[in-house]
Amino acid sequence: MTVEETYKALDKAIDTHIKQTGEDGTFVTGWVLSVSISSPGFDNEGRDGYATYVSDGLPHHVQVGLLEVAKSERDTVALIGTMASYLSSMGYEANEENEEEE
Repeated sequence: MTVEETYKALDKAIDTHIKQTGEDGTFVTGWVLSVSISSPGFDNEGRDGYATYVSDGLPHHVQVGLLEVAKSERDTVALIGTMASYLSSMGYEANEENEEEE
């Protein structure tokens, strides 16, 4: 399989995955895939590497913006998870406040 064929297969797989997991009518407008990689050579040197792939025609500034927004979203999800865990450890239930108001 050529690099062009694997790229097309990757693009199709991303599109298919989004269509199957998203709401009806969801479609991909662009994508950036960042991958942590290693190899026997990397293992011998005690380091890892990274590979980044992007959808055709996605300008550099859009790639950077997409990565930045994705990072922000992940940070927010992590913060909410941490807060929920902290509140749960204090015995606070998310619905407690709503139940008292009713």
